[in-house]
Amino acid sequence: MLELAHILVVGQPTEATRTLVFELQQRGYRVTGVAQDQELAAQLADDSHVALISFSSPAAFDAIPIGRALIARGGIAVLYVMPQLDSALLAAARESRPHGFLFAPFTMEALCSSIELVRPLRIAEPKAGYTRELDGEAQLTPREQEVFDALLQGMRPPEIARTLFISIHTVRRHAQAVFRKRGVHSQIELMHRFGAGGPRTKTK
Repeated sequence: MLELAHILVVGQPTEATRTLVFELQQRGYRVTGVAQDQELAAQLADDSHVALISFSSPAAFDAIPIGRALIARGGIAVLYVMPQLDSALLAAARESRPHGFLFAPFTMEALCSSIELVRPLRIAEPKAGYTRELDGEAQLTPREQEVFDALLQGMRPPEIARTLFISIHTVRRHAQAVFRKRGVHSQIELMHRFGAGGPRTKTK
């Protein structure tokens, strides 16, 4: 079973932000912190799976550089939460290519569904008695290699599915096989260990 995502909230310390943090914690999510600037957001991102960036404050455009920086660093999904009717803000936000949008007004159920849609892939710890295959010993199939390469690029399941013309369910199944064969538990760990000059894989 997948653990609930660790959430970084980016926004002003308003009552609405405090309520959002409380509601997330009530549903079992771990909120790693609330950031109002790019430096703090970058620090908290290392322990987070998803960044919720709120555009509810008057200085909403200031949040876009934070989102852009988090997207560029990789390893974390960025979900913009914004007013539905602000077309100018939406146009500016789209240019940073976030992993998803959620428009107000919304329910917590809708927010949780959006989080699970964009969050990095992750698998459970191995069962007792299971011996994990060591790096390099288990070869990837050609399709697993394609998913592996997409994961290293930071692509999310819906994007991988569209690119490879397969279902999200199939993407997740291949991703779990990749994690098992490469000895990791998450997309973030895979990117850290095998991205940017790390060891490559072999296909059958």
